[in-house]
Formats: sequence, structure tokens, C-alpha cells
Amino acid sequence: MTILITGGAGFIGQHLVRQFNKNGENGIVILDRDISLVDSDIANKNILIKSDVNDFKLMEKTIKDNFIDSIIHLAANSDIKTGATNSNSDFRDTLNTSLILSEIARLNKIRKIFFASSSAIFGLREQQIMSNDDLAKLPVSFYGIAKLASEKIFEQIAKEYGITYQCLRFPNVIGPQLTHGLIYDLKNKIAANSNTLNVLGDGHQSKPFMHVDDLTSIIFNVWKSDISTVENISPADNISVREIVELTCKAFQISPEVNYEEKAFGWVGDVPFYSYETSKNLVVLKTNIRTSVQAVNDTLRVIAPIP
Repeated sequence: MTILITGGAGFIGQHLVRQFNKNGENGIVILDRDISLVDSDIANKNILIKSDVNDFKLMEKTIKDNFIDSIIHLAANSDIKTGATNSNSDFRDTLNTSLILSEIARLNKIRKIFFASSSAIFGLREQQIMSNDDLAKLPVSFYGIAKLASEKIFEQIAKEYGITYQCLRFPNVIGPQLTHGLIYDLKNKIAANSNTLNVLGDGHQSKPFMHVDDLTSIIFNVWKSDISTVENISPADNISVREIVELTCKAFQISPEVNYEEKAFGWVGDVPFYSYETSKNLVVLKTNIRTSVQAVNDTLRVIAPIP
């Protein structure tokens, strides 16, 4: 099996390639618009291609030249906040890339597709999101809309052409080499001014946070199972923004004035609360993962090491 990972030079992408390499899968084709930041240990074991998934002809050439028969599709707008001011980042980089890959899969007899989806497809929910959720999915962001539409596209292609389709809906993902998100933003704000910390939203937003190493372990296990599946994945606990701010300040050894906003939503399209019911998927995925609190602390130990 020859694997193509789109967006393989990104935060999750590089961690995932390492996970696959560690388990004996070398020679993976990594395709990304920017491969300049790929670490040498990855570059030495795999094939790097600088390209845009939106370039249909170049994508099809890549598939044929490298004898690709399976695709892990990570390429997407990775920062949900940007879609609030520029929907093009979601519809071009998330939805259109899925449309192109689904057509390429159909034309080139791809046998397996993994799609990285998101909790954002569910929209606003006051109760836990169940594994067998049958309520209407009503995303409140362009990001969520693009991910949900992508899911449906791949589901249909897989059904019509006998392709193994795997989809995991990620929670917030953190860990070494972060490129976006709450902890990343807090780190940059602290670097600019460690005396005052302005935080988006009222701080009571509460969500699950998963460590990237746990995520990539789960993806690898699902991938190797070769079974079609769609699952929500997450640690069992949530952590609030206020708790993360407190842990971050402690890790950086600072005591700034922290200013919160008087609104629950950090930005247009933000989901202040969601929680996955995890008892089923943890059995199915056969792995133990860190809690949200452990994931945050382990991330902070790397980005703000205490002497």
C-alpha cells in the first residue's frame, strides 16, 4: 500500500507521519503547499511533494507517478477563527480539496480514504454528543459546514465505488509544535506582554483537548484495522478556558492581569461548549489516552519548560 498524506507538513501531519514511520510505514508521500518546515527525520524517510491539492492535474499526476492507492486527507484550513472573516479559507482549502480528492479517488481506483473531520460539524449542543448521534448536524461556522459537506462527499464516493472510508471527528488537538489554537495564542500574547492577558470570550467555554500523540496513535490503529468507520474521538473530560489560562500562567511563572470578555463566544462561529460521549469509541479504538488536563499540562511542559 502506498499512502498519500495531504497536509502532511502541518502540525498533526508531521506527528502522524512519525507515528506511521515508528510502526514501519516508510516511503509515505507527503503533499503540502509548504514543505520547508518538514523536519529532517521525516524528510529522510519519506517523499516530499510541494503542491496544492486544488491543482487537479498535478494531484492526478502525483497519484499515478507514485502508485498511490490510499489517501489520508488532512489538508484543510486549520484555524477555525479565520473562516469567520474569510470563508474562502474553508471552502477552498477544506471543501474543494475534498471534492478534488473524491474525484481523483473515483478515477484512479483508490481503495482507501481517511478523512480528518471535526466536532464543529455538530454546531451548538447542550448535551453530550453520542457516538450514534442521530440529531440534525447544524454547524455554526464555515469551517464546520465545509467539514460536514466533505464527510458526505467521501461517504457517497466510498459507497458507490467500494472504497474503504474512515473518518474521525477530532476535538481540540494540542501538543509540541503547535501552530494555532488557544495555548498557541496565549503563548504569543505572553511573549508580547506578560503583565496583561486579554482572553477571547468569558473564559467559561469548556471543551475536550486531546494530545496529538494520542490522536496519531488512534489514527494509526484505525488505519491498520482496514475497516470502514466514522467515530467521534476525545478524552472523557472537558477543560475550561479559565483553567487553561491558569495552568498556562503557572507554567510560564507569571501572574498577569487577566481580562475576559462579557460574552460566551470567543468569535463568530465559536462553540462555547461540547462534549463527546466516549465509552463506545474507547472500546472500539483500543487505546488509552490522556485526559484534557493531562494533555494541556504535557503541552505546556514542552512550550514553557520550567527550569
